[in-house]
Amino acid sequence: MITEVRICVNLGSGSARERASLEKRQPRVKSILSPWFCWRLKVFVAGVFLLSCLWLAWRAAGSIIVVQGESMLPNFHPNDVALAKPPPGKLERGDIVVLDDGHREDAIKRVVGLPGETILLWHGQVLINRRLIQEPYLDRNTRTYPNQKLALFILGKDQYFVMGDNRGNSIDSRTYGPVGIEQIRKTVPIAAPRMTFTPCTPPACGERP
Repeated sequence: MITEVRICVNLGSGSARERASLEKRQPRVKSILSPWFCWRLKVFVAGVFLLSCLWLAWRAAGSIIVVQGESMLPNFHPNDVALAKPPPGKLERGDIVVLDDGHREDAIKRVVGLPGETILLWHGQVLINRRLIQEPYLDRNTRTYPNQKLALFILGKDQYFVMGDNRGNSIDSRTYGPVGIEQIRKTVPIAAPRMTFTPCTPPACGERP
């Protein structure tokens, strides 16, 4: 009986030492490789997720712009800060847009003419498809004259006619012509009165405005 007990104890202790030896070797591999790899993977996934969230937030919320120059007086003054968003699928008359006008920095202007329309500058007035427009967001008695001799503009598909609200001090479509939809980078959502049309007797076709 005593001999059998000793044999059982010796076998049990030997098995325990073997298991301890195996367990001691296995965690050493995990502690060197697995935690390090998992940590780096988690950091990478978290970084990608954060960048994706920031990109989506920027697309939804837009970006901040600082107005430079006086071409949009009296509605935008130099150093005014505004929120600009990606342009919607379709622009409306009176929208404020940020566009690439060929200069180093983007410009801020107002959409006056829409694709397919005919713009005529006549006696300081703006006519669209032979109808006079009223622009309540301008200073009273504001006159709109061509920056160059050309006073008649026919817009093509996906083209817009843009002007600054400070008509006497703005380089806009009167100078460089209509702009394409691909030139419009952002829009500035503001609450402003919309243009209205009034009866008018424009010059006949072929007559000098």
